[in-house]
Amino acid sequence: MKSKLIILTSHSTFESGGVGTHLATMKSSLSNKNHTFILGLSKKESFVAKVISTFLNLIGFESVSLIVKSLSLYKELNNVLQKNIGTHSYDIITHDRYSALAAIIAKYRNKDKISITQVLHAPFSEQFLITSNNKTIYAMAKFLDIAISKQIDKVIGVDQLQIDLEKKIECDNTDKKYIVVPNAIDVKKLDLVNTSAFGRNKYAVIVRHLHEKNGVEYGVRGAINYISKSSNPIFDKLLVIGSGPLKEKLHKEFHEDIKANLIEFKGSLSNMEALSFIKNAEISIVPSIPVGNYIEATSLTMLESMYLKTPLIASNIGGLADTINHLKNGFLVEPREHEQITEIIFEIEKGTYDIEKIKETAYVNVLENYSSEKWMNKILKFSESE
Repeated sequence: MKSKLIILTSHSTFESGGVGTHLATMKSSLSNKNHTFILGLSKKESFVAKVISTFLNLIGFESVSLIVKSLSLYKELNNVLQKNIGTHSYDIITHDRYSALAAIIAKYRNKDKISITQVLHAPFSEQFLITSNNKTIYAMAKFLDIAISKQIDKVIGVDQLQIDLEKKIECDNTDKKYIVVPNAIDVKKLDLVNTSAFGRNKYAVIVRHLHEKNGVEYGVRGAINYISKSSNPIFDKLLVIGSGPLKEKLHKEFHEDIKANLIEFKGSLSNMEALSFIKNAEISIVPSIPVGNYIEATSLTMLESMYLKTPLIASNIGGLADTINHLKNGFLVEPREHEQITEIIFEIEKGTYDIEKIKETAYVNVLENYSSEKWMNKILKFSESE
C-alpha cells in the first residue's frame, strides 16, 4: 500500500505566520488526498508545556526544559501513528528539530514503515546559540544535530548554506538526498491585505523578531539618521513591529528617539496587521546580520514586502542576497552598515531610482518564484521521490 504522508511541526497553530503559513496552504491543498497533518502540540498541551518549560528555565534547568518539549512532541506523534501503523507506512516531513526527534523515536519502533524528510532552517545547535549561552544546552543540541542527521533520509534546505552545514555533520547515511527549496509566501492571502489609508503620517517599517540575528538596531539607526538629517523626508517616523529578548535593550538605546516621536515600538501584532503596516509603508527594512552559522535565509518579511510593492532595503547576506538583485528589485546594504541604509533612502528621496519599476519587478519575481503553492509542490515531489 502507498505510504501516507505526515506533515509534522512543533507549531500549535497554523495562524502564527512563517512556517505556519506554509503548512496552512499545504493542509488545504492536501485535504482530499491520502495525507495527514499533525500539529506537534495541541493548544492545551502547548500551554502546559510552555508553563513547565518557563518554570524549569527560571530555576536553571534549561536542559530539562528541552527534554520536556521534545517528549511532548513524541507523545503527540506516537498517538497518531499507533492508530494506523498496522496498515500503512509513512513518509514524514518534519519542520523543526523537535519534530524530527519525535519522528526518529517513532522510526526506531517501526523501522520498515517510516521515512523522514527534514526541512532545515538552521542547525539545531545554532538556533540555541542565539537564545542561550548555556553550555549544557549547546552540547545537547550538538548531539541532537548528529543523532538526527544519522536517521533522516532526505534533507530540504531553505538555502544552500543549510545543505552545506548538514553535509559537514558527522553521519553514516551516505544515501541521503538533498534539495534546496527557498521559503515562500501565500500570495492569495497577501492579496487580501488592507490598502486603505492609515490616517497617519508617512512611515518606514521594520517587521522583525527582536533577536540579535535580525540586526534591528542597525535598521533603526539608518532610518532615524535619515529622518534627522533630511529637510524633506519621505517618511517622518519608523515603526518597529515585533518582540523578543532585545526589547528592553532597544527601548533603552533609542529612548530619546521614542520621546521625540521618531520611532514607535508596536510590539507583536497579528500577521495580517503586520502585513497591513508593510503594505502602507514607504520603506521596509530587513537589516539582518550573521550570527555564527545562523544566517538569514529567504526572509518572509522580505518576500511579503516585495509582493506588496513596498521598496525594500535588506542586508547583503544569505537568502536575502540570493533573492534581491540590487537596484533591480530592491536594495542591498552590508550588514551592520547603517550609514548605507541612510544613503539609499536619501537617493530614493532624490528620485535617483525608478522606484515604480523596482516595485513591479519585485512583485513579479515573488509571484513567479516564491508562492506557497510552488513551494508545496517542490517539497511533495521531493518527499515522494524514491
